[in-house]
Amino acid sequence: MNRQSVVLVLTLFFLSCLSEKETLERKKIDKSEIERIAVDLNNGFMNDDLKAINKLYDKYALANRFLIKTSKERVLEFNKGFYLGFARQFNFGEILISEKSKGAIYDFVKLYKDDKEEYHLLFRFFSAEGINYHDHLIQMVKNQPKIVDTYIFMAGENLSDTYKTIYKSALYGSNFLTKNIDNTRFVKDIKKLKEIRLLNSSGNYKQANEIYQTLSSTAKQQKIYKLVNISTSSNISLVAYQKAIKDYEEKFPNDPSLYLISIDSYLLKKEYKNSLFAIDKLDAYIKGDSFLNFLRANIYFLKKDYKKAIEKYKFINKEYPDFFDAYDSLLALYINTNKNKEAIEILDIFISKFEANKEELKLNLKESFPTFTKTKEFKSWCK
Repeated sequence: MNRQSVVLVLTLFFLSCLSEKETLERKKIDKSEIERIAVDLNNGFMNDDLKAINKLYDKYALANRFLIKTSKERVLEFNKGFYLGFARQFNFGEILISEKSKGAIYDFVKLYKDDKEEYHLLFRFFSAEGINYHDHLIQMVKNQPKIVDTYIFMAGENLSDTYKTIYKSALYGSNFLTKNIDNTRFVKDIKKLKEIRLLNSSGNYKQANEIYQTLSSTAKQQKIYKLVNISTSSNISLVAYQKAIKDYEEKFPNDPSLYLISIDSYLLKKEYKNSLFAIDKLDAYIKGDSFLNFLRANIYFLKKDYKKAIEKYKFINKEYPDFFDAYDSLLALYINTNKNKEAIEILDIFISKFEANKEELKLNLKESFPTFTKTKEFKSWCK
């Protein structure tokens, strides 16, 4: 998954929000109503239905989480305008669907209550670029359960925090509150952050890093800037990447985004034990996601602990029977360990379950595993 795309682009500087506080009408939420939101969100993703996804949010309640509460008339006026623009432009559905076009899978993981007895829906994003989670907060709004905020693990913040940054940059940049130098610096740093992200997306990592170095010391202590530094550094050098991660870890030692980052970081250094530990920490934080066994299987494969790798891949095949990648990885493992009979069984699954073309499979295997294609088992399968 693109790790910058989950943080909304900073193009809303000119937008605006609310003139008065909203009182959320609360009643006891029926669990089945929350489950319906999960189903609707999943269906919206599967059907590329942006409007259906966006309707699950209450934009007023979301905006109320980041707007400054004040009696100042000019700020209230600014808030009105900001909200109108925010409401028009809000499009979480577009974020989800854009990731789907890159091969991402979006799956419901669980429904749970937090310490405040508020409901959450946890969803998992998975693609060739990695794993991410969205934690959707549900509240009653006008007697209807709605998503009022979403914590994005890889971004390390809620949507409301992302919009708060945009809102404050617009508010302070317009000099509605004050003209002191700190606020001027804030606006300059935000503009640089936007430029860094654009440079990263176009592959100009060295230039992005040069701009990052010019940020204020205050900005460099904030999560959003440290995360973009990790993204930039990962494309410059392993040393720079490790330094950026260490810096982030020292400032935010228990942040869930750190577990996601650490998994890849340790793998790059071939520190498989630590990578497994990071997965365990993530698993404990979200209170269990059996899909993480796929990541564990991959690491055991790299460790050449084939027995454990096979065990985990088979577990995934059983729990997630339609997840192709686990079968594909198991095929590679069987071929590499000369388990030819088992490899043929996987090839048969490709054809029967996933409707793969046998002739195309033969060509791919001859290119990727030439030795295997000379075995008697493969030759017999080809007949």
